[in-house]
Amino acid sequence: MGLAGTGDLREILLANGYRVAQFRSSWKFSSREKKLAHLALHKYIYSIRRYIASYAGQARHLDALVFAGAVAVNPVIRKLVLKDLRLPKYTKILLAEGDENYNIAIKTLRCLS
Repeated sequence: MGLAGTGDLREILLANGYRVAQFRSSWKFSSREKKLAHLALHKYIYSIRRYIASYAGQARHLDALVFAGAVAVNPVIRKLVLKDLRLPKYTKILLAEGDENYNIAIKTLRCLS
C-alpha cells in the first residue's frame, strides 16, 4: 500500500502489465504509478524469495515448498517467485488454497500420520 498506492495485489499486477483472471479494474495507471507498482511487486517477490532461500539454506533437505495466500492462488506470482530460484532437485511445490490455516493444519496432520 505504501509503495504502490493500493493494497490490492491484483491492481499491482495489472499496473505491471500482467493479466489477472476474473478481475477488472477501472484504475488508469500513470507512468509514475506503474513505476511504483513495479517497485512494489519487485520488493514483494524479493521478500518471499529471501525467506525461501534463507530457510532452504538451513535445511538438510527440502521435501516440499508450500505456498499459501496470494502466492497459492495466483500463478503469475508463483512463477515470479520460483523464477531462477535454486531449490533442491526433488522439491515438491504444494499449494494451500482457500482457508490456508485449515489446509495447512490438515496437510500437516496427513504428513505426520
